[in-house]
Amino acid sequence: MSKRLMFILLFIITASIGVIPAQAASTPWTAWLYENQVGRMTQIDSNGNMVKEVQLPAAQGEGYSQNVAVSQDGLLVTYGGTSPTTNNVYIYDLATNSNVFEFNVPLNAATSFDFSGGPLSYDENHETFAFSYGGFGFQWTLVVINIKTFTTTSLKQSDPAAVSLLDNESTFIPAIVANRNKQVTFLLIPYGIDGAPTYKGFTWSQDTNTVAPNLMYNTLDSTTFAPTNEVISLASNDGFPGSQMPDTGFPVNNTLQVFDPKVNQRSIVTSLPNLFNPQFIQGGERVALGHFEVLASGEQTQSLMVLDRSGAVVGTVNGVPSTGINSVLGTQDGFVFSYSSGGNPQATGTNLYYVETRQANGVFNAVSVWSSSTPEVNGQLVWVSDSTPASTTTFQPWGQVQAPPPSDGSGVPAGGSAYAVGATVQVQTTANDVLNLRSGPGVSFERLGIVAHGIIVTLVEGPVSADGFTWWRVRLPTGVEGWVVSQADGVNTLIPR
Repeated sequence: MSKRLMFILLFIITASIGVIPAQAASTPWTAWLYENQVGRMTQIDSNGNMVKEVQLPAAQGEGYSQNVAVSQDGLLVTYGGTSPTTNNVYIYDLATNSNVFEFNVPLNAATSFDFSGGPLSYDENHETFAFSYGGFGFQWTLVVINIKTFTTTSLKQSDPAAVSLLDNESTFIPAIVANRNKQVTFLLIPYGIDGAPTYKGFTWSQDTNTVAPNLMYNTLDSTTFAPTNEVISLASNDGFPGSQMPDTGFPVNNTLQVFDPKVNQRSIVTSLPNLFNPQFIQGGERVALGHFEVLASGEQTQSLMVLDRSGAVVGTVNGVPSTGINSVLGTQDGFVFSYSSGGNPQATGTNLYYVETRQANGVFNAVSVWSSSTPEVNGQLVWVSDSTPASTTTFQPWGQVQAPPPSDGSGVPAGGSAYAVGATVQVQTTANDVLNLRSGPGVSFERLGIVAHGIIVTLVEGPVSADGFTWWRVRLPTGVEGWVVSQADGVNTLIPR
């Protein structure tokens, strides 16, 4: 090859590299998975490599807690170990592979690890850790461990600061949701009744030794975005469709809510049926939501959706297992989730997937990253790096929706029909199909976005016949409006409620 030709090739290669978009490849990340059946921590990177595997120590005969808490820097993990003769809380240093602290809990007492873990149990400087215990025959107790001095402080159910505010006739276990600025925020979970739709939240200020109500948290199904202290949560709201199981009347999460500390207010971002596991993703710019559906056969299927802060559904994720999603955590450019196929020895155990959302433009695909080598043991995500946005990030405003006007009980305004302006209908699609939302009644009009299966919409104009379809203008729970078809491929896409 001549020197001139080699120079030309090098120039072409160099030029082509120079025009590659800066964010074409996702920012690298690492994640910790926890397997509570065996007390094992496994660290995986974005290339699918197992970086580290740690067997958490425990006393002989102890079983491991359901949940663990990993510090925000990924260096410490706190967990529980329980046997008929021991009950301990351990703090383990993942960098030095050594236990740094052990706290003895009264025998037969339950701990907050039965309900939650999370990095916010550590303070912002990784110097203290908060947990709790309680149960029948025990006062509930909050404990703050100083990891630097190995000393503890506590708040007991009988302390004056707590007695003045709380119902001390009931048996509770506090579930820790945040430990910041010497203030520990917790939910009081009635022992043995942990399936309530909402709980009372409180904050213990260590400096003043006072306890006050906290309105930011009211459910365990919530996530805090640490840089802004915004809290998203799921709740059942009777003002929107799908708030209860039709056969049992048991509450079902049908709204995504946000508590914004800037305005000290909770608002409903969107209403969708059968929601679970809300998570901030893409550096806090978007939200991932789990959605489940019970088929006529009784089988339950799951899917994952991506929402903007406006509440608009950007799209659903392709390639998601229909069951077994057990955890979701956000990264700078998307999110990771884990899937466990149950305790079946013939199953595939824990699988880790990555979904890139920043560059995907509404077409989201789950990419398998890693699978465990122990099929019968299930793991869940407990920490991921690369989740904090740049300090210059400006977030779009949160959407807000109001409950629809009262109806005659069928979802149709009084005096209306199933397909009439003002009626509410549910979107129905098959498999992974979605319903296109257009700017006008026809296939040539601009595509504004998509409407996912199961979303409740309101009919605001129509019907209009065009291009062989019947079109309705609909209003989404976010307030966005557009035109959709009422039938496609022989399937009704708008189902009266």
